[in-house]
Amino acid sequence: MATGGTRLLLFLVAAALAAGAGVLLLALGLPLLVGRAIDGERLGLLAALVALLVLGLGTLLLNRLVARPLDRLLAAASRLGAGDAGRLPPLGE
Repeated sequence: MATGGTRLLLFLVAAALAAGAGVLLLALGLPLLVGRAIDGERLGLLAALVALLVLGLGTLLLNRLVARPLDRLLAAASRLGAGDAGRLPPLGE
């Protein structure tokens, strides 16, 4: 029941985390590149793989930890209905 906009926003958050991880790995790998400990192609491939891994795990975790509970919350709110606005049922019913 979470809207597509909510899931898109969660995906964009995961993409931002992935981009940040890739950029951080590139920044940390630059001294290795200058010292010829690693070549540019391998550093770029490693940064891309890390970004994809963070994107996948971030999307999975955000969907499980945010989108699913939000779905349950919205479903419960719709079951309460709008007929008795301002009146909630007692706890446990």
